[in-house]
Amino acid sequence: MRIGYADLSIKPGDEDLALTMVRLASKLGYRIIAIEHRDSIDIERVSEIAGGEGVKVIRRVTIRGSSRAEVRAALDRIRDTLGGGVLVVVEAESLDAARYAGVNKRVHILRVKPGAEVFVDKSQQRLFKSRGWGVFEIPLSYAIEGRSIGYLYEVVDRVRRLNVRAVAVSDAVDEYSMWSPASIVGLLYSLGLKPEQAVSWISSSPAFIVSLALRSG
Repeated sequence: MRIGYADLSIKPGDEDLALTMVRLASKLGYRIIAIEHRDSIDIERVSEIAGGEGVKVIRRVTIRGSSRAEVRAALDRIRDTLGGGVLVVVEAESLDAARYAGVNKRVHILRVKPGAEVFVDKSQQRLFKSRGWGVFEIPLSYAIEGRSIGYLYEVVDRVRRLNVRAVAVSDAVDEYSMWSPASIVGLLYSLGLKPEQAVSWISSSPAFIVSLALRSG
């Protein structure tokens, strides 16, 4: 897979919007895009058209759970309904769910939302290391909310000090809420990352985790 910029979380409401966003992503220099699963979007058709634009598209599913039982049940539903080749992200509502996501190999990414900064710690790092890999997801959608800028500072600092993999995502719902790669790198640099680290959050780290997700298909 050719490595380029990646945004592993866009959330178009329908297929036409998904195609519009993919075409813009190509112009912005993205090579990998993850689209949140919706029944109204034919991901195979979108992926075929995106390929002509030089963009690899992968289906994404976000699980929200407050216990390992909830996360496990959701993982079973994904396996039964969508099969493999899906990027699975857990947004944990509790420490128990976060720890479970750190050891279950069907989970590719642990999403860190405001209030969950403490999940980025040495215990989670050890779980990732024991499993062999692990990635934290940092949603930049909170950057436009002034109340959440402290969250971004803290979570970026925690990931940087632990020296673990992370991906920055836009959560864009339309073409107007998409970020350019330069804007993301600039923001992450202002939050304390070195330029090469910032670039890795939207290039090598997402490419690595997508390759794992596709191999599970």
